[in-house]
Amino acid sequence: MTSFGTPLPILDSTVFMPTFRIQGQVYHKPGPLMSLPNEEEKFLQIYFLGNEEAQAKRRCKLIPGTTKSLIESLQKMLHENNHYVQKFKMAIEDNQQKTYRSLLRQIRNQ
Repeated sequence: MTSFGTPLPILDSTVFMPTFRIQGQVYHKPGPLMSLPNEEEKFLQIYFLGNEEAQAKRRCKLIPGTTKSLIESLQKMLHENNHYVQKFKMAIEDNQQKTYRSLLRQIRNQ
């Protein structure tokens, strides 16, 4: 249940469909768009960062029994046709080209 950001245990994990109770609003935490230096990509990052060969190898390790050729053809299809993949790739490319500076000014009450 880590994508919900909860450290709480699942209430009943002895049945096929494990469940837990939620109180309040549910949010999905996708994590940062870019990985930190010297860290392996995770979550959404594995779909967009690094080269396609490394992405395919990583997915084959994560999902036992998959073939590299299947993963590569799925990757190609997603990169060519999926609107979200294209937007994430554009955001990553745009983020790498810009340098941001911030200026903080103190506003005094009169």
